[in-house]
Amino acid sequence: MPIHEGNDAAIADFNAQGGIGGRKVRVITLDDGFDAKRTLDNAHQLIERDGVVALFAQAGTSQVMALLPYLERVRTPLIGVYTGSPAPRAIASPWLFTTSASYADELTQMVRNLVAIQTTRIGVAYEDSDFGKLTLPLVERAAAAEGATIVAAQSMASNGSTAAEAARALGAKQPQAVVMIAAGPPVVAYVREHRAQLGVPLYTLSLGAGTQVLRALGEDARGLAVARSTPSPQRANLQVTRDFQASMKRHGLEPDYDHFVGYLDARVLLEGLRAAGPARQRGRGRARHGRPGPARPGRPHVPLWPGRAQWVALRGHRSGGRGREVRARAARGAPAPGRQWPPRFLPPLCHVS
Repeated sequence: MPIHEGNDAAIADFNAQGGIGGRKVRVITLDDGFDAKRTLDNAHQLIERDGVVALFAQAGTSQVMALLPYLERVRTPLIGVYTGSPAPRAIASPWLFTTSASYADELTQMVRNLVAIQTTRIGVAYEDSDFGKLTLPLVERAAAAEGATIVAAQSMASNGSTAAEAARALGAKQPQAVVMIAAGPPVVAYVREHRAQLGVPLYTLSLGAGTQVLRALGEDARGLAVARSTPSPQRANLQVTRDFQASMKRHGLEPDYDHFVGYLDARVLLEGLRAAGPARQRGRGRARHGRPGPARPGRPHVPLWPGRAQWVALRGHRSGGRGREVRARAARGAPAPGRQWPPRFLPPLCHVS
């Protein structure tokens, strides 16, 4: 998986440069099968038997929610989670450190961008799943807050089999643009039907436009606007991006968004370990790498804290998966109370230019 590969590349580079006081960071990977009970069982094993210093890159809202009470008791941080749900963030746990924008942050920027270009009649195509149903109210709230109107919301099957019907139903309501809330097979199916039947601007979450999806769409990805919460991996205007590009070349990997997400998340983890110093690792010099599900992009800023994204960009895709930035907005949140990971603020890995 590209995100794993990005994690591994950053950690390999870090260890090759000497690690922490000559000690290498070791990653232990356990698969929870996307089962929240197994997630908690894995955490008990990793913390109590293996003595890890942190949990890293856990996927899934239910999985993260299951971990938080336990992490509070054992005082162990969870860094970089692959879920955009607002639920874990709302808890404001001092032991949870997100590295990505939430779905609410991304959707707010989409709607705000549309309203800025006088596009206020918005349709929503959403996946008929827990993910789609729980995310739909977020775009409805964003529309109400920004002065837009949701003219129609149409569900579609998770296998993409009803994408044509969804596009047809939305087309009948004549929206000026459509926001798509989906991941995996329905994305490819709906984008193609949307191009054929509606032809109005189509926006989607970062979750819905990973490298594999864009590759599957090919020319049909042209014009798709995607929320991104990392800088472009193709532009070498930031030191962290240049580091990333050099790392991908060394490891024979594609310098795309999915790899960049994993790379940045690992860099945040490693900078935290470096700042904590060797004493933090005494007898516990390992990090845990959870098995992620759908990709979520990393936030390119430290210091970090539980809460809001600091940077969200919308990118319009041209052929070949490349894109142009439509709009970027900095939106800093206030630090949540509680213990920081690492124990002091760090200089930023990169910044909004």
